[in-house]
Amino acid sequence: MFPICNDIGEVIAFSGRVLEADAKAAKYINSPETMLFTKGAVLFGLNKSKRALIAQSSAIVCEGQLDLITAFESGVQNVVAPQGTAFTDRQARKLKQFVEEVVLCFDADLAGEKAAEKSLAYLLAANLAVRVATMPAGQDPDSLIRKQGAEAFRERIVAAKDYFDFLIDRETARPEFASPRGRVAAARKLAGALSLVSDAVLRATVANRAAMRLEISPEEFARLLTAPKADGGSGSAEPVDKSLQPIELDPTIRLLCTVALRDEAARSWLLEEHWTDMLEQEPGAELLMKILGADLQADETASIQHFLTTLDAAEESTVAGLLEDKPPVNALTIAHDGWRELERRRIRRRMDACHARLRQGNLPDSEVGKLQKEVLDLNTHLANLSRLFSPPT
Repeated sequence: MFPICNDIGEVIAFSGRVLEADAKAAKYINSPETMLFTKGAVLFGLNKSKRALIAQSSAIVCEGQLDLITAFESGVQNVVAPQGTAFTDRQARKLKQFVEEVVLCFDADLAGEKAAEKSLAYLLAANLAVRVATMPAGQDPDSLIRKQGAEAFRERIVAAKDYFDFLIDRETARPEFASPRGRVAAARKLAGALSLVSDAVLRATVANRAAMRLEISPEEFARLLTAPKADGGSGSAEPVDKSLQPIELDPTIRLLCTVALRDEAARSWLLEEHWTDMLEQEPGAELLMKILGADLQADETASIQHFLTTLDAAEESTVAGLLEDKPPVNALTIAHDGWRELERRRIRRRMDACHARLRQGNLPDSEVGKLQKEVLDLNTHLANLSRLFSPPT
């Protein structure tokens, strides 16, 4: 039995390793999901390995708890493990907070290959570089370290290939690659994986390398990258579900959402302001309105978890990302400054409306004078706000 901890070391669930081999059963059995434990949001070992991850800016991803524990005890401490085999969007984004590179170290079997393929879409979407470390046939990190020592495992990590080099080597080494049909299948497999890459330079570099190894022209391979697939999919890796992607928040709104979720004093101050009127006029503030309108306690985990259950998938993903960020320092000051920035925006919008009205012409002198006075008052108010507070950075 293994306790599963959150990022700060609190036990939130358990995982059991099946001792008797059974082809029909999973190796690991986790606690059922609760308000505290969502399998796709937790990385096993992260509470212990955060320092090593940051120091090396690289994460070694093992398949199971035993692999991670053995590696950690042997001195290889920049390790984590998903609660299952493949990564989720939330796990990838969480890992991105600590590292720039991921080394996949799944078992050398078909299940391990599938796990690597399924993880790719989410890791690339989080802008993580991906390499693959291959284990000797029939071994995993735990057995390799026990039999040959930690240095043998480190050598495998150092020798890990870029994911696309690994995929090219694997597909071209298959016996069926010698046939035309096998070559076409390999090309489609590579194109499907490469279609997940958004970086134009990396995409072009890998495409040229793949075309050379496949012995087809770059133009033919490029057509595969954009051609629709018969099953509507994007290739070997599962596409990222757009409905699960976090909402793109304005920086000021994001800061206010964060302090309203993470700090009770800042939340209380914001609630004392006329926040409904202000936020109804602010574009993109819908999530902040939900956070302020919810009956939650910023310092109670259970209250936050209950609030998450009231959100749709995109909102939940966004709030989960805010909760994964480092706690804000000087949250009350952030609340003050952020709110004043929203006030400045409201004033500017009103000034723009006044100027637009004045430009129309043919207005009665009384209305012109009224609008000009309002612009002067708004300018004064704006200047006072700028002296009192600076916008958040």
